[in-house]
Order: sequence, then C-alpha cells, then structure tokens
Amino acid sequence: MELITLKEFNRLPESEKKEIISFTGEILEYRSGRYKNFALYTVERFFVEVEISDNVEMINIKAFVSGKLLDKYTLEPETLKGILLP
Repeated sequence: MELITLKEFNRLPESEKKEIISFTGEILEYRSGRYKNFALYTVERFFVEVEISDNVEMINIKAFVSGKLLDKYTLEPETLKGILLP
C-alpha cells in the first residue's frame, strides 16, 4: 500500500479525510476544552488535529508536520515527531 503525503491528504474532500483518519489514523492524545474538544492523530507521515463536535463527529480537520498546532499537546513535540515514519 502506497503512503499518502500531507499534500495529497490536504487535497482530499472531507469525507475521504475522515475515512483515512478512522481506518488508518492512530489517536495520540485527546484534549478537552471549555467549548471545544480535539483529538490528535498520526496518519502515516503527518499529524492530524480533529475538532470533535457535540455529536461526536469529526469537524475542522487540520493536517501538519510540526508547529504551533503540535506544540499545544501535552506530549513533548520532539517525542511526537519521533512517532512519524522515517
């Protein structure tokens, strides 16, 4: 099976992104906020942050490799980066 790149993932429609996250993504961390809940997944060679709606649906999908989105999770960013495939 060929790995999907971040660029390819970002071009997909939301429904296909959700399918990839559900079937191949591994959840790393869950954050619960006052008004919003988020889950951090690893999908092959990148991370995906997903906002979880009140109906437990995936909304606002953001894919990235590093940066401020990654920094807000409790695991150390350098440790998280080491999880990605080489």
